[in-house]
Amino acid sequence: MKKTWKHASLEKVEHTDMQVTTRDGHPIPLRLYRPKNIENKKLPVLIFYHGGGFVIGSVKGYHNLLSALCDMNQCMVASMDYRLAPKHPYPVPMQDTLDVTEWLLKNADHILAENKFVFAGDSAGGNLAAVNAHAFSRQYKDRIKGQLLICPTTDRNEPPKPSYIENAKVLPLTAGMMDWFGDNYTKNAVDINDPGLY
Repeated sequence: MKKTWKHASLEKVEHTDMQVTTRDGHPIPLRLYRPKNIENKKLPVLIFYHGGGFVIGSVKGYHNLLSALCDMNQCMVASMDYRLAPKHPYPVPMQDTLDVTEWLLKNADHILAENKFVFAGDSAGGNLAAVNAHAFSRQYKDRIKGQLLICPTTDRNEPPKPSYIENAKVLPLTAGMMDWFGDNYTKNAVDINDPGLY
């Protein structure tokens, strides 16, 4: 049977699990992927923030995709299991990603990374990628080389945009589900209007 790109990538990539301590002392799991054929060489880094509406999702659930991104681009891929709502609503998930991202930027030599970073993510992860790129755009402007935002969540303000209304009942993610995820992440109107959120 012919191997799929997913399985081929899994065989060509290795990963290392570690932890980074956040500002409030919480350990956040961090997984680093590297191509097996490149040893002891600094690589550019794709930081991938997983999706899931800030409520579900994990690095483990994205393992095949992250392995493929690593293999196909011959780069390092870094991804973290930030804390999730509703137990940890905004701003905790955002702060977790900011803390881990800053650690990666400051410790490039330690993890054999080039000072070339791309921030990527899908859905809620696309939001976090954009927020992190914006947060570090001045201090690390020479290191951040781009963003890859896949259907990012970028606006919850009222009234909803026309596309939101037009696609309100389209599966797999309806407007009602989007509202549920958003309400679990942001607990009040002050959160929704926080410029650090979107």
